[in-house]
Amino acid sequence: MRLLCIGRYVNEPRGLAFDVGVTFEPDEALAAFLLADAPGCFAPAPAVKAVDAPARDKAIKTAQNKGGGVL
Repeated sequence: MRLLCIGRYVNEPRGLAFDVGVTFEPDEALAAFLLADAPGCFAPAPAVKAVDAPARDKAIKTAQNKGGGVL
């Protein structure tokens, strides 16, 4: 489960600190602790859409000098 920090969270004894907007994937034990310790600071992160790979026939070609002269 990915979590999104929606409120600044600091737990100095455990050495934990999260700023607003940070998304991360904690292990199950840490996720359960954070959601119990500060339920208003964390929410499930929205799903990340995978970027599609470009088509294999869409290769980038080098630009050709069409000016024919040197400036």
